[in-house]
Amino acid sequence: MEINETFNTERVRLNLDALSELKKPTPDRLVLENYSGWGGLRDAVYHRDTYRQLKRLLSDSEITALKETFRSAYYTPENLVGFVYEKLGKWTISPQRILEPSAGHGVFVKKMPPSWKGAQCVAVEMDGTSCRLLRALYPDVDVRHQGFENFINDEEGFDLIIGNPPYGQINVKDEQHPDLTHVSIHHYFVGKCMRLLKPDGFLAMVLPRYFLDAPEKHVRHIIAKEGGSLVEAYRLPDDLFDDAKVTVDVVILQKRAGNTRWVNARTVREGVKRAQMNTYFFQHPEQVMGKIEFITVYGRDELTCKRTEKSERLLGADISNPTTALQSALTKEESIEDSETAEKSWESGYVVSPTTTHSVSLQDWQTKLEKQLGSIEEKKQALAQKMTLLEKEESECRGLLLTLHEHCLQWQSLCKALTAIEAQATKPSSQHEPLPIQPEEKAKKETTQYN
Repeated sequence: MEINETFNTERVRLNLDALSELKKPTPDRLVLENYSGWGGLRDAVYHRDTYRQLKRLLSDSEITALKETFRSAYYTPENLVGFVYEKLGKWTISPQRILEPSAGHGVFVKKMPPSWKGAQCVAVEMDGTSCRLLRALYPDVDVRHQGFENFINDEEGFDLIIGNPPYGQINVKDEQHPDLTHVSIHHYFVGKCMRLLKPDGFLAMVLPRYFLDAPEKHVRHIIAKEGGSLVEAYRLPDDLFDDAKVTVDVVILQKRAGNTRWVNARTVREGVKRAQMNTYFFQHPEQVMGKIEFITVYGRDELTCKRTEKSERLLGADISNPTTALQSALTKEESIEDSETAEKSWESGYVVSPTTTHSVSLQDWQTKLEKQLGSIEEKKQALAQKMTLLEKEESECRGLLLTLHEHCLQWQSLCKALTAIEAQATKPSSQHEPLPIQPEEKAKKETTQYN
């Protein structure tokens, strides 16, 4: 099939091949694994040739369900999933129960670390075609064909929840969680997932920046109030997805009470432009994998994260290089102030920890941070030298311990020998007769008796 359009024709071809293969009694797994869903391929689906192929492979209801994903579904590149697992791997967790609440075509299941394969994995997906593909590829996974709002956990909870949930200004009606109906769909997913975690369980998701940056009464406050805390976050460049320019964060949360500073947002200014950014990234600028810039979206000032070096790789070397990220992040002259809403209570009895309002030059701030980074590098070198000395001292100590051990063995042998000698010396002899009396001594004895 020839498609001369701007969309990703290779993805379209692989998707159609996978759908055709799925109709076979014993489909080829390698062909099915190439399926990537239709996120970012709206134009391709409405293309005459593609649509004709889809009509042949899918029912009308399946095509309708496929189109529904255009509003909120994004194609998740495997490199991005690998990055999530890489960062999650910093904690030694061995999850027994794992949930993927918006499984799509199963890329998070596919890239799951081998050591987790024995865990019970539940995948929730509302698209029937994706569910059929998931069941064919991963027969050990418990695939639930339903919307996440209808998912009810009938077990004790999950150790890990992962995924890339739908994005967008869509509200979800969930009778089990009515307090989450007013938030956007991606915020709803995070709020409900945190409630499905076991105590100390982890959540790792790819989320739009608004999850951390939104300043008003927000699901972050609900999560913090219910005992959730931010473990780590990474702000990624806005060119990761084929279908949209969207700045996303890799967010790792834990169901464990911690400080609440992560719910706060500050105002970033550039001239008359203003936008909100989470205080976490002011405290951890090395987690910003690019350059923060202002853009205009529907007439509003918004922040985005731009890649600093062109690369064909979705997640190039820079994403793992905090030094490069720090040197390129937030270089414009802007001012920062605390968001007024960050100091307000979300509801009675819960107050967000306020921070001190101040204004600084981001250029000065960056210079200070670079100095701090240099200081950290010096400390690392000093620590490396100390480690070398410690290793040398450890080697010397090992030698002394070996010598001491040898001396102890010799001392034990000597003590045993002395004990044996003492025992022999004090033992009475029964093997010898009394010594005979000499003639001179016998004569003296007799003379004495007669006298």
